[in-house]
Amino acid sequence: MAKLGSGSVLDGGCFTGEFLNYLGNGWQRYGIEINEAAAQYAQKAGVRVIAKGFSHIDLLPMQFDAVVAFDIVEHVEDPSFFLRQMS
Repeated sequence: MAKLGSGSVLDGGCFTGEFLNYLGNGWQRYGIEINEAAAQYAQKAGVRVIAKGFSHIDLLPMQFDAVVAFDIVEHVEDPSFFLRQMS
């Protein structure tokens, strides 16, 4: 278990990584982003973009201390599936 203010966090739909970068360098910051230009921007800002979409996220060989997804659920075709994938 991570101590408060550190650990790993995954942002599903991280866009340019603004939220993740707000957390600071104490966190290992990971993102999922479908928009290629936004993903490149996030990577340059220190976010590890690990996927371009959610279809195979359950196959990723890692776990996270925290998972967030802002303004995403209303854009996915099957919200229940999306939430299961993210958990």
